[in-house]
Amino acid sequence: MDLTMRDALPSEIDALRGLYRRSSLSNEGDRASLLAHPETLVWPDLALRERRTRVAERDRELVGFATPWKSTTSWSWRTSSSIRTG
Repeated sequence: MDLTMRDALPSEIDALRGLYRRSSLSNEGDRASLLAHPETLVWPDLALRERRTRVAERDRELVGFATPWKSTTSWSWRTSSSIRTG
């Protein structure tokens, strides 16, 4: 079960947005606040359109993605529960 990193594809926008939403809501302490402001749960696709998003796959399943912040070298990393093991 190797993990593969590659550039995200524009056709993956819905999958990326779903992963963003699920990973955001996984933090129980933030869930109520996020649900009160559902607009915060929509991942903007600018980085994807600018080809600055990388995805992680395991067995051809999208399990995470990373996007660099435009003004820094920091990356925002989101994962599914299937990658959070050991």
